[in-house]
Amino acid sequence: MKKSIILISIILSIFLIIGCASAGFFDFLGDFESLNDNPDDTFIIGFNSQFPPFGYVDDNGSYTGFDLELAQEVAKRNNWTFKAQPIIDWNTKKFELDSKEIDCIWSEFTINGRENDYSWTKPYFNNTKLVVVRGDSNITTLDDLNGTVLEVQQGSSILNTIAKNETLNKTFKIINQVDGYNTAFLDLESGVCDVIIIDSCLGKYMVKERFQDARIL
Repeated sequence: MKKSIILISIILSIFLIIGCASAGFFDFLGDFESLNDNPDDTFIIGFNSQFPPFGYVDDNGSYTGFDLELAQEVAKRNNWTFKAQPIIDWNTKKFELDSKEIDCIWSEFTINGRENDYSWTKPYFNNTKLVVVRGDSNITTLDDLNGTVLEVQQGSSILNTIAKNETLNKTFKIINQVDGYNTAFLDLESGVCDVIIIDSCLGKYMVKERFQDARIL
């Protein structure tokens, strides 16, 4: 695949909406060189397979989700052979991109703070963050987070945001990194952690579909 990098991204902040969505889903490719001179025309996207509804494994064991369907449509319109390759360890995403194991990172990937690290398309989704606690938790406001145990996904931009915010960083007693939010929610249920900070769409999906006992602040 050509060296050109196409990174489809979600703009996020810790509690605020930032930026504007793209005017169209498919016009964002116009700023990049065509990939059609690739000998086999295979378009390999790297994605997070534990991030429903954007990317996940369905009941039939197949990878699906909004990001994958959108990427597949882009490949179809450009006569590319589409291939979705899950990034098992989210910390290795840049390595897989640099080593050309994948042609792009097409996932809920944050632009903020990484503007000069990659070549980006226009964003097509604005994202916020949610704070999730157990349903029976005494935590009802952000002020109640002091001294709590937080879990976030490793490699998440949340970690960078917290590290740069001294007040927020000192709020938590412990900040644990886990391999995915399924683990985080199980830890929340069992009491291993007190709070999760998570992307809004994923958080709403997880609370509605899988962990109804959890509560969004």
